[in-house]
Amino acid sequence: MTLKLGIIGTNWITKMLVEAAHESQAYQLTAVYSRRAETGEAFAKDFGEVTVYTDLAAFYESGIEVVYIASPNSLHYEQTLQAIAHDLHVIVKSQPFQIRRNMKLFTLPCVSTPMSAYLKQLVTCIKLILKRLKRKWRRWRIFPGQR
Repeated sequence: MTLKLGIIGTNWITKMLVEAAHESQAYQLTAVYSRRAETGEAFAKDFGEVTVYTDLAAFYESGIEVVYIASPNSLHYEQTLQAIAHDLHVIVKSQPFQIRRNMKLFTLPCVSTPMSAYLKQLVTCIKLILKRLKRKWRRWRIFPGQR
């Protein structure tokens, strides 16, 4: 089963993550969010049929199952909460906020290693995170009174 991947942010590390995700054959990039359509389209052209969004709400509702948030750090908190509210699995490059007692959040720490080793480690981490999320997602209560 291939998971539909969406990304927020179009920097070099995002491109490397998408390439590693495709190499794992577990993910297919289907959506890109960028504040500017031109930037998103330039990024997406290397990955086949990918829809570019400049409206974040439309991006979250596009049918993606996993979102990688690689926007500026100041935007991580709001974008992560919005993704969780849309029942998406979230991969974020830094811890966007203090973990609440009733929320479980996995983060990927930044590691200084040779790039090829980093990508292998990142793919392994993503697979582990998604495996755990699939097993436990239905039992988690994200916010009190929700679900």
